[in-house]
Amino acid sequence: LQYAGKCFKQFNSDRLPETPSIYQASIETHMRKLVDLCFGEYKQNFESIVQIDREKVADQHSDLILKALQIYKNSKKMGDDKIDALFRNKLEQKIIDSYKSWCVRIEDNKKKIEIVVDNMQKKLKMEHQVQLKIKMEAKKEAEERIEIKQQKRREYEIERIKRYRQIPSRK
Repeated sequence: LQYAGKCFKQFNSDRLPETPSIYQASIETHMRKLVDLCFGEYKQNFESIVQIDREKVADQHSDLILKALQIYKNSKKMGDDKIDALFRNKLEQKIIDSYKSWCVRIEDNKKKIEIVVDNMQKKLKMEHQVQLKIKMEAKKEAEERIEIKQQKRREYEIERIKRYRQIPSRK
């Protein structure tokens, strides 16, 4: 709605916006495609390094940037040096933003992993304590059963001795 409102205001005013020439539009389209091509190459190389060893990404990142910029430099371009510099800066900024975004995601993932590991360690510790408690209860129960058996045996022996004493001797 805002865009439509701006269009109505612009067309109702006395002067109309300048439209780029076909040549200018062609230059922009060509240069955007070139930037996308170079960025795609960077992204592909980046992903292959990430799959092999994430620890080497920081070391090899500058090489990846140089490769992408070399592709940009060696490609045919349209327009003057000003346009060339503008789109080169756009390519560099796109690469830098992508790398920063990746670094932020990695840091977030590391934090999440640390939280998960911490939670797992807490759960394992709690489970270990529960297991110890169960073992202690089982040991206590076993000791009580043994004590009950010994008590019954003592009572039986006492009864047996009493019965034996009650039997008249056969002399």
